Amino acid sequence: MKPASAIKKLLPGATTIRQAAVLFSGNVLSLTITAVGYPILTRLYGDLEFGNFMLFQSIVVILMRVTSLNYNRALVIAPGENRFRNLLSLSLALNLVFSLLVLLLVLGSVPKAIGIDLDFQHAIWIPLSVFLGGMAETCLYAFNRLQQYRNISLLKVTDRAGFQASGIGFGWANLAFNGLIAGHIVGQVLSLGAAAVKVFSRLPKRWCYQYSKQTLIRFIDFPAHSLPAVVLEQISRYLPIFIIAWYIDKETTGQYGLAYRMLSLPETLIGAGIAQIFYQQLNDKYQQRLSVKTYIFRIWGVLLLLGALPFASILLFGELLFEFAFGSQWNQAGEIAQTLSPMIFLMFVSTPTSQTFTVFRRQKISLAFSVSILMTRSLSFILGLMVWDLFTALTMFVVSEIGMMILFNYWLLKVVSQWESQRNL
Repeated sequence: MKPASAIKKLLPGATTIRQAAVLFSGNVLSLTITAVGYPILTRLYGDLEFGNFMLFQSIVVILMRVTSLNYNRALVIAPGENRFRNLLSLSLALNLVFSLLVLLLVLGSVPKAIGIDLDFQHAIWIPLSVFLGGMAETCLYAFNRLQQYRNISLLKVTDRAGFQASGIGFGWANLAFNGLIAGHIVGQVLSLGAAAVKVFSRLPKRWCYQYSKQTLIRFIDFPAHSLPAVVLEQISRYLPIFIIAWYIDKETTGQYGLAYRMLSLPETLIGAGIAQIFYQQLNDKYQQRLSVKTYIFRIWGVLLLLGALPFASILLFGELLFEFAFGSQWNQAGEIAQTLSPMIFLMFVSTPTSQTFTVFRRQKISLAFSVSILMTRSLSFILGLMVWDLFTALTMFVVSEIGMMILFNYWLLKVVSQWESQRNL
Protein backbone atom coordinates (compact mmCIF):
# COMPACT_ATOMS: atom_id res chain seq x y z
CA MET A 1 0.00 0.00 0.00
CA LYS A 2 1.31 3.45 -0.89
CA PRO A 3 1.99 5.85 2.05
CA ALA A 4 -0.52 8.42 0.81
CA SER A 5 -3.37 5.91 0.54
CA ALA A 6 -2.44 4.38 3.89
CA ILE A 7 -2.57 7.77 5.57
CA LYS A 8 -5.98 8.48 4.01
CA LYS A 9 -7.24 5.18 5.30
CA LEU A 10 -5.92 5.77 8.80
CA LEU A 11 -7.04 9.38 9.17
CA PRO A 12 -10.61 9.58 10.48
CA GLY A 13 -12.65 11.47 7.93
CA ALA A 14 -12.32 13.89 5.03
CA THR A 15 -12.38 16.93 7.30
CA THR A 16 -9.35 15.72 9.23
CA ILE A 17 -7.53 14.94 5.97
CA ARG A 18 -8.09 18.50 4.72
CA GLN A 19 -6.99 19.97 8.05
CA ALA A 20 -3.92 17.74 8.13
CA ALA A 21 -3.08 18.64 4.52
CA VAL A 22 -3.02 22.35 5.39
CA LEU A 23 -0.75 21.75 8.38
CA PHE A 24 1.44 19.23 6.56
CA SER A 25 2.05 21.63 3.68
CA GLY A 26 3.32 24.23 6.13
CA ASN A 27 5.32 21.62 8.03
CA VAL A 28 6.94 20.28 4.86
CA LEU A 29 7.93 23.82 3.92
CA SER A 30 9.35 24.36 7.43
CA LEU A 31 11.33 21.11 7.19
CA THR A 32 12.64 22.16 3.77
CA ILE A 33 13.77 25.52 5.14
CA THR A 34 15.53 23.72 8.01
CA ALA A 35 17.15 21.19 5.66
CA VAL A 36 18.58 24.04 3.58
CA GLY A 37 19.50 26.35 6.45
CA TYR A 38 21.08 24.14 9.10
CA PRO A 39 23.98 22.80 6.99
CA ILE A 40 24.93 26.46 6.48
CA LEU A 41 24.48 27.38 10.15
CA THR A 42 26.68 24.49 11.33
CA ARG A 43 29.48 25.77 9.10
CA LEU A 44 29.12 29.35 10.36
CA TYR A 45 28.88 28.53 14.07
CA GLY A 46 30.87 26.10 16.21
CA ASP A 47 29.67 23.72 18.90
CA LEU A 48 30.34 26.35 21.60
CA GLU A 49 27.90 28.81 19.96
CA PHE A 50 25.37 26.00 19.60
CA GLY A 51 25.92 25.08 23.25
CA ASN A 52 25.09 28.61 24.40
CA PHE A 53 22.09 28.70 22.06
CA MET A 54 20.72 25.38 23.34
CA LEU A 55 21.06 26.52 26.95
CA PHE A 56 19.25 29.75 26.08
CA GLN A 57 16.48 28.00 24.14
CA SER A 58 15.98 25.31 26.78
CA ILE A 59 15.39 27.95 29.45
CA VAL A 60 13.02 29.85 27.17
CA VAL A 61 10.96 26.77 26.23
CA ILE A 62 10.55 25.73 29.88
CA LEU A 63 9.52 29.23 30.98
CA MET A 64 7.15 29.60 28.01
CA ARG A 65 5.04 26.79 29.47
CA VAL A 66 4.50 28.85 32.61
CA THR A 67 3.70 32.25 31.10
CA SER A 68 -0.09 31.92 30.98
CA LEU A 69 -0.27 29.38 33.84
CA ASN A 70 -1.43 26.90 31.18
CA TYR A 71 -4.78 28.67 30.79
CA ASN A 72 -4.05 29.06 27.06
CA ARG A 73 -4.51 25.29 26.63
CA ALA A 74 -8.09 25.67 27.82
CA LEU A 75 -8.84 27.93 24.83
CA VAL A 76 -9.55 24.86 22.69
CA ILE A 77 -12.22 23.47 25.02
CA ALA A 78 -13.69 26.69 26.46
CA PRO A 79 -17.49 26.62 25.89
CA GLY A 80 -18.99 29.61 24.08
CA GLU A 81 -17.49 32.63 22.33
CA ASN A 82 -17.58 34.91 25.39
CA ARG A 83 -15.71 32.43 27.56
CA PHE A 84 -13.14 31.92 24.80
CA ARG A 85 -12.56 35.68 24.41
CA ASN A 86 -12.27 36.18 28.14
CA LEU A 87 -9.82 33.29 28.52
CA LEU A 88 -7.77 34.66 25.62
CA SER A 89 -7.42 38.07 27.26
CA LEU A 90 -6.45 36.48 30.59
CA SER A 91 -3.82 34.27 28.93
CA LEU A 92 -2.20 37.24 27.18
CA ALA A 93 -2.25 39.35 30.36
CA LEU A 94 -0.67 36.57 32.42
CA ASN A 95 2.00 36.15 29.75
CA LEU A 96 2.99 39.82 30.05
CA VAL A 97 3.09 39.77 33.86
CA PHE A 98 5.18 36.58 33.97
CA SER A 99 7.65 37.88 31.35
CA LEU A 100 8.21 41.03 33.42
CA LEU A 101 8.87 38.83 36.45
CA VAL A 102 11.46 36.87 34.44
CA LEU A 103 13.12 40.17 33.51
CA LEU A 104 13.49 41.03 37.19
CA LEU A 105 15.01 37.61 37.91
CA VAL A 106 17.53 37.98 35.08
CA LEU A 107 18.48 41.48 36.20
CA GLY A 108 19.02 40.01 39.67
CA SER A 109 21.47 37.44 38.18
CA VAL A 110 19.32 34.52 39.29
CA PRO A 111 20.41 32.28 36.35
CA LYS A 112 24.04 32.53 37.50
CA ALA A 113 23.03 31.99 41.12
CA ILE A 114 21.39 28.64 40.32
CA GLY A 115 24.36 27.45 38.27
CA ILE A 116 23.28 28.17 34.68
CA ASP A 117 26.46 29.07 32.81
CA LEU A 118 25.01 31.66 30.43
CA ASP A 119 26.64 35.07 29.93
CA PHE A 120 24.56 38.10 30.90
CA GLN A 121 24.65 39.41 27.31
CA HIS A 122 22.75 36.25 26.33
CA ALA A 123 20.59 35.88 29.45
CA ILE A 124 19.19 39.42 29.20
CA TRP A 125 17.25 38.38 26.07
CA ILE A 126 15.46 35.51 27.84
CA PRO A 127 12.48 37.64 29.05
CA LEU A 128 11.78 39.00 25.56
CA SER A 129 11.98 35.55 24.00
CA VAL A 130 9.73 34.11 26.72
CA PHE A 131 7.17 36.88 26.11
CA LEU A 132 7.19 36.37 22.33
CA GLY A 133 7.09 32.58 22.67
CA GLY A 134 4.21 32.71 25.15
CA MET A 135 2.28 35.00 22.82
CA ALA A 136 2.90 32.67 19.87
CA GLU A 137 1.79 29.62 21.85
CA THR A 138 -1.44 31.37 22.88
CA CYS A 139 -2.03 32.33 19.24
CA LEU A 140 -1.56 28.68 18.20
CA TYR A 141 -4.17 27.47 20.67
CA ALA A 142 -6.54 30.26 19.61
CA PHE A 143 -6.11 29.37 15.93
CA ASN A 144 -6.68 25.72 16.82
CA ARG A 145 -9.93 26.59 18.56
CA LEU A 146 -11.01 28.63 15.53
CA GLN A 147 -9.75 25.86 13.18
CA GLN A 148 -7.62 28.41 11.32
CA TYR A 149 -4.94 25.92 10.35
CA ARG A 150 -3.49 28.09 7.59
CA ASN A 151 -2.60 30.67 10.23
CA ILE A 152 -0.89 27.96 12.31
CA SER A 153 1.19 26.93 9.31
CA LEU A 154 2.00 30.54 8.44
CA LEU A 155 3.18 31.27 11.98
CA LYS A 156 5.49 28.25 12.00
CA VAL A 157 6.91 28.81 8.52
CA THR A 158 7.58 32.49 9.20
CA ASP A 159 9.33 31.68 12.47
CA ARG A 160 11.50 29.02 10.82
CA ALA A 161 12.38 31.18 7.81
CA GLY A 162 13.11 34.23 9.95
CA PHE A 163 15.41 32.27 12.25
CA GLN A 164 17.35 30.57 9.45
CA ALA A 165 17.76 33.69 7.27
CA SER A 166 18.74 36.04 10.09
CA GLY A 167 20.98 33.42 11.73
CA ILE A 168 22.87 32.96 8.46
CA GLY A 169 23.09 36.72 7.96
CA PHE A 170 24.40 37.32 11.48
CA GLY A 171 26.90 34.48 11.03
CA TRP A 172 28.30 35.95 7.83
CA ALA A 173 28.50 39.37 9.51
CA ASN A 174 30.58 37.70 12.26
CA LEU A 175 28.83 39.51 15.12
CA ALA A 176 30.33 39.36 18.59
CA PHE A 177 26.85 38.50 19.89
CA ASN A 178 25.55 34.95 19.36
CA GLY A 179 23.82 35.13 15.97
CA LEU A 180 21.76 31.99 16.70
CA ILE A 181 20.10 33.68 19.69
CA ALA A 182 19.57 36.88 17.72
CA GLY A 183 18.12 34.92 14.79
CA HIS A 184 15.80 33.04 17.14
CA ILE A 185 14.32 36.31 18.43
CA VAL A 186 14.01 37.77 14.93
CA GLY A 187 12.09 34.68 13.84
CA GLN A 188 9.75 35.04 16.82
CA VAL A 189 9.07 38.71 16.06
CA LEU A 190 8.37 38.10 12.37
CA SER A 191 6.05 35.15 12.97
CA LEU A 192 4.10 36.91 15.69
CA GLY A 193 3.44 40.09 13.71
CA ALA A 194 0.57 38.90 11.51
CA ALA A 195 -0.69 36.34 14.05
CA ALA A 196 -1.06 38.88 16.86
CA VAL A 197 -3.24 41.19 14.75
CA LYS A 198 -5.67 38.36 13.99
CA VAL A 199 -5.79 37.14 17.58
CA PHE A 200 -6.16 40.61 19.11
CA SER A 201 -9.31 41.12 17.02
CA ARG A 202 -10.90 38.35 19.13
CA LEU A 203 -10.28 40.10 22.44
CA PRO A 204 -13.38 41.23 24.38
CA LYS A 205 -14.29 44.91 24.11
CA ARG A 206 -15.01 45.05 27.83
CA TRP A 207 -13.28 43.47 30.77
CA CYS A 208 -15.43 42.17 33.61
CA TYR A 209 -13.69 41.30 36.87
CA GLN A 210 -16.41 38.93 38.10
CA TYR A 211 -16.63 37.04 34.81
CA SER A 212 -12.83 36.74 34.64
CA LYS A 213 -12.75 35.40 38.17
CA GLN A 214 -15.35 32.77 37.25
CA THR A 215 -13.28 31.80 34.20
CA LEU A 216 -10.11 31.36 36.25
CA ILE A 217 -11.95 29.20 38.79
CA ARG A 218 -13.71 27.14 36.13
CA PHE A 219 -10.41 26.11 34.53
CA ILE A 220 -8.37 25.93 37.73
CA ASP A 221 -7.31 22.35 36.86
CA PHE A 222 -5.01 23.74 34.18
CA PRO A 223 -2.70 25.71 36.50
CA ALA A 224 -3.24 23.36 39.44
CA HIS A 225 -2.51 20.05 37.71
CA SER A 226 -1.70 20.47 34.00
CA LEU A 227 0.86 23.24 34.55
CA PRO A 228 3.12 21.31 36.96
CA ALA A 229 2.89 18.26 34.68
CA VAL A 230 3.84 20.25 31.57
CA VAL A 231 6.70 22.10 33.30
CA LEU A 232 8.13 18.95 34.84
CA GLU A 233 7.94 17.18 31.48
CA GLN A 234 9.81 20.03 29.79
CA ILE A 235 12.45 20.19 32.54
CA SER A 236 13.06 16.45 32.28
CA ARG A 237 13.14 16.64 28.47
CA TYR A 238 15.89 19.30 28.45
CA LEU A 239 17.64 17.94 31.53
CA PRO A 240 20.57 16.40 29.58
CA ILE A 241 21.43 19.83 28.14
CA PHE A 242 21.83 21.34 31.61
CA ILE A 243 23.63 18.29 33.03
CA ILE A 244 26.07 18.07 30.10
CA ALA A 245 26.82 21.80 30.46
CA TRP A 246 27.45 21.33 34.19
CA TYR A 247 29.40 18.05 34.15
CA ILE A 248 31.20 18.16 30.79
CA ASP A 249 31.36 21.38 28.71
CA LYS A 250 29.35 23.63 26.40
CA GLU A 251 30.96 22.16 23.29
CA THR A 252 29.46 18.74 24.08
CA THR A 253 26.22 20.52 24.94
CA GLY A 254 26.25 21.94 21.41
CA GLN A 255 26.83 18.48 19.92
CA TYR A 256 23.94 17.03 21.93
CA GLY A 257 21.80 20.08 21.14
CA LEU A 258 22.19 19.71 17.38
CA ALA A 259 21.41 15.97 17.54
CA TYR A 260 18.33 16.50 19.69
CA ARG A 261 17.10 19.45 17.63
CA MET A 262 17.35 17.57 14.34
CA LEU A 263 15.67 14.46 15.75
CA SER A 264 12.91 16.56 17.32
CA LEU A 265 11.97 18.31 14.07
CA PRO A 266 9.40 15.67 13.02
CA GLU A 267 7.78 15.86 16.47
CA THR A 268 7.92 19.66 16.59
CA LEU A 269 6.51 20.21 13.12
CA ILE A 270 4.56 17.14 11.96
CA GLY A 271 3.66 15.67 15.35
CA ALA A 272 2.61 19.04 16.73
CA GLY A 273 0.40 19.64 13.70
CA ILE A 274 -1.39 16.35 14.24
CA ALA A 275 -1.59 17.09 17.98
CA GLN A 276 -3.46 20.33 17.30
CA ILE A 277 -6.07 18.52 15.18
CA PHE A 278 -6.21 15.62 17.66
CA TYR A 279 -6.81 17.93 20.64
CA GLN A 280 -9.68 19.72 18.90
CA GLN A 281 -11.35 16.58 17.54
CA LEU A 282 -10.86 14.49 20.65
CA ASN A 283 -12.59 17.19 22.67
CA ASP A 284 -15.50 17.17 20.18
CA LYS A 285 -15.80 13.38 20.43
CA TYR A 286 -15.60 13.54 24.21
CA GLN A 287 -18.34 16.17 24.42
CA GLN A 288 -20.53 14.14 22.05
CA ARG A 289 -19.71 10.94 23.97
CA LEU A 290 -18.40 9.17 20.87
CA SER A 291 -15.82 6.38 20.79
CA VAL A 292 -12.23 7.69 20.97
CA LYS A 293 -10.04 4.58 21.35
CA THR A 294 -10.13 3.78 17.62
CA TYR A 295 -9.24 7.40 16.87
CA ILE A 296 -6.17 7.19 19.13
CA PHE A 297 -4.99 4.00 17.42
CA ARG A 298 -5.43 5.61 14.01
CA ILE A 299 -3.30 8.58 15.02
CA TRP A 300 -0.60 6.23 16.29
CA GLY A 301 -0.77 4.33 13.01
CA VAL A 302 -0.31 7.48 10.94
CA LEU A 303 2.70 8.59 12.98
CA LEU A 304 4.29 5.13 12.91
CA LEU A 305 3.99 5.14 9.14
CA LEU A 306 5.41 8.64 8.78
CA GLY A 307 8.32 8.19 11.17
CA ALA A 308 9.54 4.66 10.54
CA LEU A 309 11.86 5.31 7.57
CA PRO A 310 13.56 8.57 8.69
CA PHE A 311 14.19 7.36 12.25
CA ALA A 312 15.46 3.98 11.03
CA SER A 313 17.89 5.83 8.74
CA ILE A 314 19.22 7.85 11.67
CA LEU A 315 19.52 4.72 13.82
CA LEU A 316 21.60 2.94 11.18
CA PHE A 317 23.54 5.76 9.52
CA GLY A 318 23.30 8.73 11.91
CA GLU A 319 27.02 9.49 12.16
CA LEU A 320 27.55 9.38 8.38
CA LEU A 321 24.44 11.48 7.71
CA PHE A 322 25.44 14.17 10.22
CA GLU A 323 29.02 14.38 8.89
CA PHE A 324 27.72 14.69 5.34
CA ALA A 325 25.02 17.27 6.14
CA PHE A 326 26.69 19.40 8.80
CA GLY A 327 30.44 18.81 8.46
CA SER A 328 33.01 16.47 9.94
CA GLN A 329 33.17 18.43 13.22
CA TRP A 330 29.62 17.23 14.04
CA ASN A 331 30.35 13.47 14.01
CA GLN A 332 29.73 13.23 17.77
CA ALA A 333 26.27 14.72 17.21
CA GLY A 334 25.62 11.92 14.72
CA GLU A 335 26.61 9.27 17.28
CA ILE A 336 24.33 10.90 19.86
CA ALA A 337 21.49 10.97 17.31
CA GLN A 338 21.87 7.23 16.70
CA THR A 339 21.56 6.56 20.43
CA LEU A 340 18.54 8.86 20.91
CA SER A 341 16.60 7.86 17.77
CA PRO A 342 14.48 4.99 19.26
CA MET A 343 13.34 7.23 22.12
CA ILE A 344 12.57 10.24 19.91
CA PHE A 345 10.67 8.00 17.48
CA LEU A 346 8.36 6.79 20.26
CA MET A 347 7.96 10.40 21.46
CA PHE A 348 7.00 11.37 17.92
CA VAL A 349 4.31 8.67 17.91
CA SER A 350 2.86 9.11 21.39
CA THR A 351 3.24 12.81 22.30
CA PRO A 352 0.24 14.10 20.26
CA THR A 353 -2.17 11.75 22.07
CA SER A 354 -0.78 12.61 25.52
CA GLN A 355 -3.32 15.45 25.67
CA THR A 356 -6.03 12.84 26.19
CA PHE A 357 -5.74 13.25 29.97
CA THR A 358 -6.37 16.99 29.60
CA VAL A 359 -9.54 16.45 27.55
CA PHE A 360 -10.77 13.86 30.06
CA ARG A 361 -9.92 16.28 32.91
CA ARG A 362 -7.60 13.68 34.45
CA GLN A 363 -4.62 16.00 34.76
CA LYS A 364 -3.60 14.45 38.08
CA ILE A 365 -2.50 11.35 36.19
CA SER A 366 -0.33 13.46 33.87
CA LEU A 367 1.18 15.16 36.90
CA ALA A 368 2.00 11.82 38.57
CA PHE A 369 3.69 10.58 35.41
CA SER A 370 5.60 13.85 34.96
CA VAL A 371 7.06 13.52 38.47
CA SER A 372 7.97 9.88 37.81
CA ILE A 373 9.52 10.68 34.42
CA LEU A 374 11.62 13.50 35.88
CA MET A 375 12.95 11.14 38.56
CA THR A 376 13.75 8.27 36.17
CA ARG A 377 15.35 10.56 33.58
CA SER A 378 17.45 12.33 36.22
CA LEU A 379 18.62 9.20 38.00
CA SER A 380 19.41 7.23 34.86
CA PHE A 381 21.33 10.03 33.15
CA ILE A 382 23.26 11.33 36.16
CA LEU A 383 24.15 7.81 37.37
CA GLY A 384 25.34 6.79 33.90
CA LEU A 385 27.42 9.94 33.53
CA MET A 386 29.02 9.77 36.97
CA VAL A 387 29.78 6.03 36.94
CA TRP A 388 30.44 5.42 33.24
CA ASP A 389 30.44 7.90 30.34
CA LEU A 390 28.19 10.07 28.16
CA PHE A 391 26.99 7.35 25.80
CA THR A 392 26.24 4.91 28.63
CA ALA A 393 24.27 7.69 30.32
CA LEU A 394 22.36 8.35 27.10
CA THR A 395 21.59 4.63 26.67
CA MET A 396 20.26 4.38 30.24
CA PHE A 397 18.27 7.57 29.65
CA VAL A 398 16.71 6.14 26.47
CA VAL A 399 15.83 2.76 28.02
CA SER A 400 14.18 4.33 31.08
CA GLU A 401 12.24 6.78 28.91
CA ILE A 402 10.93 4.07 26.58
CA GLY A 403 9.73 2.11 29.62
CA MET A 404 7.89 5.15 31.00
CA MET A 405 6.27 5.90 27.63
CA ILE A 406 4.95 2.34 27.37
CA LEU A 407 3.52 2.60 30.89
CA PHE A 408 2.03 6.05 30.16
CA ASN A 409 0.22 4.86 27.03
CA TYR A 410 -1.01 1.72 28.78
CA TRP A 411 -2.57 3.92 31.48
CA LEU A 412 -3.99 6.27 28.84
CA LEU A 413 -5.79 3.38 27.13
CA LYS A 414 -7.00 2.12 30.50
CA VAL A 415 -8.63 5.50 31.26
CA VAL A 416 -10.17 5.65 27.79
CA SER A 417 -11.52 2.10 28.08
CA GLN A 418 -13.10 2.85 31.46
CA TRP A 419 -14.75 5.96 30.07
CA GLU A 420 -16.07 4.14 27.01
CA SER A 421 -17.53 1.31 29.12
CA GLN A 422 -19.33 3.85 31.32
CA ARG A 423 -20.47 5.77 28.22
CA ASN A 424 -22.29 2.70 26.94
CA LEU A 425 -24.21 2.14 30.18
